[in-house]
Amino acid sequence: MYLGGGLATTDYNWRIHGGGSFVTTGNQQGNNVYGTTSLIITDLPKYPYYPQYLIIEVYSPTLGTDYTERKRITLIDCNGDDPTCKEYYGLKRSNEDISPISDSVAKTIRGFDLTGRLVFERDMDEFNRQDLKTNELMILVSYDANGQMVEVKKSFIGH
Repeated sequence: MYLGGGLATTDYNWRIHGGGSFVTTGNQQGNNVYGTTSLIITDLPKYPYYPQYLIIEVYSPTLGTDYTERKRITLIDCNGDDPTCKEYYGLKRSNEDISPISDSVAKTIRGFDLTGRLVFERDMDEFNRQDLKTNELMILVSYDANGQMVEVKKSFIGH
């Protein structure tokens, strides 16, 4: 990804949200890349099923995180040799004695407004709807301890 039209004298910080670890060019620490005008991902982790979804954030340290831009990217199985999410969990359930996905496996929850802006991020055991000072329809995304998406749902958050 290249950031065109930004401030000419500014480098940007990038963050990749999604399961697994990524290999990029630049000053990388974990899934963060610091001080570049472009993000080049040179290697993606192998996922158990597709599609997978990543969110890439970019912001200028000069302007601060209030001006964070986000881009959602869908990774698909181009050669058709990997299962879909439904097939993957269907295969796991038929081969193992596991319980269905539920909120009990979710460790983190993020709330996005309908424009895709991240409104909050909390551990599931600290999440309480009444603590949120908002009154709107939100997209709630739950993640397990490995950062894999567990559940996505639309919910009205309000007092």
